[in-house]
Amino acid sequence: MKALFPYKTLFGDVTLDVEEVRIDREPVTDLVDLDERSIDLHGLERAQWDFASISLVVRAPPAEIGNAIDANCVAVANCGPTNNRVSVELTEDPDTPGQWRGELVIERMYWYAQAQLRAFVVATVDGTRNRIIGASAAWSLRLDDLPDRPVKGAISITWVDFGDPPDDKGFLRKHHQNYAYLSIDPDEPRLFLNQSFEGLEQLLADRRRQGLDKALHDQTRAAIADKVWSALFNTAIATVESDPDTDEAVWPSVDWQRNVLEALLPRMYPDRAIEQALADAWAANSASDSPGTLQELLAPAAAMQVRGPRLLRDGIRDIALDPETNGEEQ
Repeated sequence: MKALFPYKTLFGDVTLDVEEVRIDREPVTDLVDLDERSIDLHGLERAQWDFASISLVVRAPPAEIGNAIDANCVAVANCGPTNNRVSVELTEDPDTPGQWRGELVIERMYWYAQAQLRAFVVATVDGTRNRIIGASAAWSLRLDDLPDRPVKGAISITWVDFGDPPDDKGFLRKHHQNYAYLSIDPDEPRLFLNQSFEGLEQLLADRRRQGLDKALHDQTRAAIADKVWSALFNTAIATVESDPDTDEAVWPSVDWQRNVLEALLPRMYPDRAIEQALADAWAANSASDSPGTLQELLAPAAAMQVRGPRLLRDGIRDIALDPETNGEEQ
C-alpha cells in the first residue's frame, strides 16, 4: 500500500535494482538476493572490511517523469540500531528518461545489525521543491542475522555450560541436553548457547567454511535465529492492547517488542500499511476461533527474515557440489 500525500504522486512503480557490490573496492558476488531484496553483508568470508560500495539503478515511469518538474532521485540507507543515515543523489541517464544511476557507500564502523535501503523520486510540486512523488520498495542490508537489541546492536548472546552454569543461571541446568535457551526478559531478551553441547561453539564461531561444513553452519544459525524471531514476535504481539477511546491497536511501549513487530509485520502482511498490519495481527491473535491463522503467517515470515530459503538453496547446492557426497576422490 502506497503512502498518502496531499498532492499528486506517480501512478506507476519506482524500482530499485542493485547492479554490483564492492567491498573495499573489490567486486564480490553472491551477496544480492533478488527474491528477498536483500544484500547479505554479514555472509562475507572476510571478517574485517571498511567500506561497501553499492551500485544502484532506479527506474520510474518515463512518461510521468517527463511531465514532472525538476525530477530527481535520491537513494537513502537507514540503520535503526545505530541511528545512522546516509544518502546519495543519483545521476539521471541522459539517454533513458526516468532512469538514474549512482553508488551508495556504507562505512562499516557506523553500521550494525540491519539497515534499509530505498530510493525516492522527488520533484517540484505546487511550487515546493523536493517533494516525494514516488518511492521504491525497501531493500535490506544485512550485517547480522540475529534480531536487533532493543536500542542498538544484536540480541545479547552468552555462551554458558548448561551442565554446570553459574549460580545466577542455575535455571539452565535443566536444559543441559539442549543447544540453546532464549530468556525473554521484559526489558531485554537474551539468548544462551550451550557451551557443553559438543562441537556447537566451534561450528558457530567460524563462518569461513565450504561445502558440507558451510551448509551445516548456515542451517544451524538459521534454525536458532528462526526460533528466536518467532518467540519474540509471539511475546510482542501478546503485549499489544487496544486504545480505550478508539479501540485501535496500540504499539508496545518496550523498544525491542516494537522493533520485532516492525520487522516481521511487513513480511506477514505485504499488502498492508504497517498500522493496518498491526491491527490485523492483533485481531488474529485475539480471535478464539482461529488461533492458528497468525502462526501460519509468522512461520514463512520468520524464515524469510533469517534468509532460511536462500540458505537452504545454497546448502543443497554446496552438498551437490561436494566431492565427498558424490563419491569423488579428494
